[in-house]
Amino acid sequence: MTVSFYSRPIIPLLMALICGIALGVKLPGYQLGMLLLMPVGLSAMVYRIVNRQASRWCPLMLYVLLGYLSVQPWMAPRENPDHIRSHLKAQFWNISGTVIERPKVWGNRQRLILDVWQLKDAQHTIHAKGRVQVTLYGRYPVIALGDNLRLRSRLKPFRNFNNPGAFNYERYMHFKGIWASAYAPADKIVVEKETAPNRIPKFVLLIEAIRGKVGNFIVQRGTNAANSVLQALLIGDRGRIPESVNEAFYRTGIGHLLAISGLHIGIVAALAFFIFSRLCLRLKSLLWSARSKKVAALAAIVPVVAYGLLAGMSPSTQRAVIMAILFLLAFVFERRHDIWNTLAIAALVILVVQPTALFSISFQLSFMAVVSILYGLSQTSGQDRLATPWGRLGQKLTIWLLVSVFAILGTLPLGMYYFNRISVIGLIANVLLVPIIGFMVVPLGLIAISFLPLSSHLAIWIMECAAQVLAAALELIHYLSDFAMAALPTFTPTVLEIGLYYAILAGVLNFLGKRMIIPAAVALPQTSSTQAEMTDKPDRDTPIQISAKRPNIFKLPAWFKLYGRPWHYRNALFIVLILVMLFDAGYWLHQRYWHQDLRVTAIDVGQGTSSLLELPGGKTVLIDGGGFTDNSIFDIGQRVIAPVLWRKRIMKLDILALSHPNSDHLNGLLYIADNFPVKEVWTNGQSRKTLGYRQLINIIRRKEIKWIEKNNACPSITINGVTMDILYPQPGLVQKMAANPWRNANNNSLVLKATYQGISFLFPGDIMAAAEKELVATRKIMLNSTVLMAPHHGSRTSSSNILLDAVRPSAVVISAGWRNRFHFPHQKVLHRYAKRQIQIFRTDLHGAVELYVRKYRLRIRSTLPPAANRGRFVQI
Repeated sequence: MTVSFYSRPIIPLLMALICGIALGVKLPGYQLGMLLLMPVGLSAMVYRIVNRQASRWCPLMLYVLLGYLSVQPWMAPRENPDHIRSHLKAQFWNISGTVIERPKVWGNRQRLILDVWQLKDAQHTIHAKGRVQVTLYGRYPVIALGDNLRLRSRLKPFRNFNNPGAFNYERYMHFKGIWASAYAPADKIVVEKETAPNRIPKFVLLIEAIRGKVGNFIVQRGTNAANSVLQALLIGDRGRIPESVNEAFYRTGIGHLLAISGLHIGIVAALAFFIFSRLCLRLKSLLWSARSKKVAALAAIVPVVAYGLLAGMSPSTQRAVIMAILFLLAFVFERRHDIWNTLAIAALVILVVQPTALFSISFQLSFMAVVSILYGLSQTSGQDRLATPWGRLGQKLTIWLLVSVFAILGTLPLGMYYFNRISVIGLIANVLLVPIIGFMVVPLGLIAISFLPLSSHLAIWIMECAAQVLAAALELIHYLSDFAMAALPTFTPTVLEIGLYYAILAGVLNFLGKRMIIPAAVALPQTSSTQAEMTDKPDRDTPIQISAKRPNIFKLPAWFKLYGRPWHYRNALFIVLILVMLFDAGYWLHQRYWHQDLRVTAIDVGQGTSSLLELPGGKTVLIDGGGFTDNSIFDIGQRVIAPVLWRKRIMKLDILALSHPNSDHLNGLLYIADNFPVKEVWTNGQSRKTLGYRQLINIIRRKEIKWIEKNNACPSITINGVTMDILYPQPGLVQKMAANPWRNANNNSLVLKATYQGISFLFPGDIMAAAEKELVATRKIMLNSTVLMAPHHGSRTSSSNILLDAVRPSAVVISAGWRNRFHFPHQKVLHRYAKRQIQIFRTDLHGAVELYVRKYRLRIRSTLPPAANRGRFVQI
């Protein structure tokens, strides 16, 4: 076991480093303790080495400690009075800094990253440091990488939408080294081309200039979709790809082609090696010393690294570049090339340089795809070749098909976790389009770029050929993506489920590999020196190997028997994994369909309102959807509400209830109505001449969703024991609006009450004092409720004494944005709640609030504290 454990030493060290990084993210702040453990681990390792004892675990412990410490600058940074983290206040600053990334433009907005070097106000001038994400709106000047800017803005910390399991945007930005955001009108900034310190290295500016020229060369014939995709394929710039094209790529399961990875780097390495080897053959000194191939391999490293820098060095590009360099160096030093060690070294180098890359989607998808392909082929491919040319062609086609299958299987759970979809036609699309794009479009484009310094006319002609081929491929991509079942939405799997999937997949591949081995078209790299000594070149006439029994070295003791038969660790482990998977499936079936409690979740949607009701037996109701004025800037439905539903395994909704058609209640429902099956939509019957309302009506008509206008004349509805009552507005809403000016959109809100096992919830929308008075006058006897969803986000014009005296709630939930510009909830309203000893929960302070009714008891839990109650239930 000792030999096998360290037969590839980089792999266990890499796994230890990954564990340390993950531990550092989960439990930050213990740097001192880890530093004290370092000399202990080093001393133990030195002692065992001096005494010639095996030291298996000491290096692993040291790498765990190194991984933990390496990520602490992002998770628990030290206090620094000069860093912008110390100046995230409500005051305005005059901010000066250098643009360190190419600005991104969409609509009338421009977003850039500013490396700040000065903060100034009326009293202070601070020589600050740190990165800020700046959003400029309105007509903006042309800003380039390396420009120095001055602008006036507040520095705002990043803030998450604090829902259970939600994407941690704050941590995501911190991992990128960005600690604050700023907003400013574009016409108020000052661009300084030459003054102030320049923090961009000259070689970075040179690479960016070359990248810009290549990008302009690609799109100089127009800005059609093919040219935009060519930019992504050749230099990694996806900024100009239309959203419809992006969606088509991901629906067909070929979105990986838009990332610069092994295919691109492999083409560059092969072309460079071919050219340099031909040149070296002309040098007699190298030819006679038999070093021409080695020199060519060394020289090929230069264009590989140069192209990686030109492509932006994303994690997938870094992985491919490092693996290509190691492959070429193995050729130079005449060492056997082990693909697993090469892959592990690539990951280790990336994580040592940038530990936070472990949590990058690109890093995870890239490495899991390669690991799955290598492991799958190692289990199903042998070393035998068929004798006939047609047989060898069949072998190559089989291997090609298996590569696509294993890549899809390997990235499937990550696609579900991050993108909540699976491509049904992914295998077909990859088989059809990867040869076209990977072996025609990309090589033609790279050849055109390489000819650009020599002959612009020839380069343009070659690039035009690549664009024409790509245009035809895009037609096929759109044709495939237009199928209704091209891609299916999925729930969000847990980390446990992802781990189970990979473990069971490995077991299945191992089982299948024992049954039949497919002769390899190209021999896989030897995995160890022992194997290299054992194998000779196989005879081409050797028949296909139908069965290959592999010894199981993980045997249990002979006395361990079940039904009279000895078991192996692998078999037992596989059965345990299946049982855990079945238990997990049963747990989620209970959580989704078999539960007998009422669950109400006040979702944190910022400055807006959205409440999810999960009724006994699995029926679901979504009341309002939050939303911002412009969905093109940030879609609450897509980015916040839909992930909450997917994590709860909710793939369809029975009722969408819109209290009133204001954007902070309506706009988040647009994505939900368009992408989830919905049975009914309830509204108060009031229409609005807004883009959001028109879009909602169009979605309802296109999807033929049942539309119901509700008022307090509608009878009660009971669904699986939950009674739904409509308490407001009164019938004839449209006619009364003309006679009563106070009947605006807020005061016309739909007021719903849900009751289960004697515990009730009141959802009053945005009604204000006048509507509250009318509501109490017409439905006072029905208003008494256990929980009140605060009307109008806790504004001072709502939650009047007359309403609170009629409702008499035990708890109130206020849905409001953190530090919102309306200053909701108002202090007077909070005082009214406190005076009546009503327990207060706020989404701006406590995140999402979950309320459970079971066995005639109410339990409340918030995502963030009140104090020590985070994640714990408060019983009322």
